[in-house]
Amino acid sequence: MFKRIFNWFKRKLGFGAVVSIPKVPTTEPTIEVAAPTNPLGSVATSKVILGNVQGIIAGEYKMIAEAVELANKVLSSQEFKDEVLKTRFTSTEGMTNADIFKKMTEQAIVNVTMFYGSYMQNFVWKTQGYEQGDGVVYANRYFITKAHEMASLIIHEVSHQKGFHHVHAGEYTSVPYRMNEIFETVSEQIGINESV
Repeated sequence: MFKRIFNWFKRKLGFGAVVSIPKVPTTEPTIEVAAPTNPLGSVATSKVILGNVQGIIAGEYKMIAEAVELANKVLSSQEFKDEVLKTRFTSTEGMTNADIFKKMTEQAIVNVTMFYGSYMQNFVWKTQGYEQGDGVVYANRYFITKAHEMASLIIHEVSHQKGFHHVHAGEYTSVPYRMNEIFETVSEQIGINESV
């Protein structure tokens, strides 16, 4: 209840888009898929490991698995390290850029739930995804249709899981939003095609 009141005040004061988190994600009834520990490589070298996947429809598991592979390529690259070390961040929880890099490259298990966004999520707030502290990345299939988009969302939401936040949805210099920018920059530098 407090979050809804807080978001109402933020909207009235003009602090940009506010992301509403439904108590129960809106998903179509589908089977739950328990992924192998890591379908894409060595657990020892992976930064992101795919966990449980829920709410998927045809083709989405493949997209999510490819996204995890893309996220790992970016997070494991020298270009990622270089970009993190030179980027200016806000809401760093007192960490230096070297600390942020270390935290972001620690291993994380990512559980994914795909959902259909509500009218407000799709057309007003433009909610691509969210996390709510339960270790799950909730991905709105209205926006997330390609592995590249999913990988960017995963990196953003994993940064939340690792303790980084933004004061409001418009704080684009916060660690989570900068991770989206860094993902895009590094993807281009290492030749990852956005059409994937």
